[in-house]
Amino acid sequence: MSQSDIRNHALWLLGSREHSTYEMRQKLSRKGFEEDSITQVIEDLTSLNYLSDQRFAEAFAEANLPSHWVNNVF
Repeated sequence: MSQSDIRNHALWLLGSREHSTYEMRQKLSRKGFEEDSITQVIEDLTSLNYLSDQRFAEAFAEANLPSHWVNNVF
């Protein structure tokens, strides 16, 4: 499969919610894409700020921590 296929699948995944780079790598790998191509797509998406571990962590915290904790941190 081409890098375009990997990128399209990654963008589709990001359309539903934020993902960590680790989580994105795992999902793309399970889909059967080649590791070198996955790495390149992840680097591209990160450089474009489409994929962000910081945003993922913030979204995760907001969804899973009590609101008074999140408000004090962010």
